[in-house]
Amino acid sequence: MQTNHQLDPVLRRLRWVTGSVVLILILWQFLPWFDRYLIDMTSEPRVVTARSELAADERTTIKIFE
Repeated sequence: MQTNHQLDPVLRRLRWVTGSVVLILILWQFLPWFDRYLIDMTSEPRVVTARSELAADERTTIKIFE
């Protein structure tokens, strides 16, 4: 009888795959936290201005849905 238990290669691979999936899911859950602390959030809001007047078909579409 062997004292050193050798794991089946399939079981060993299953452990690695399961551990990798769990690690990826944990990192995925913390992704918003990483984004929040890595991206600078001190930007100022900008004013939105029209580039030009709307075309006639665009004005018609707006009137239809008002």
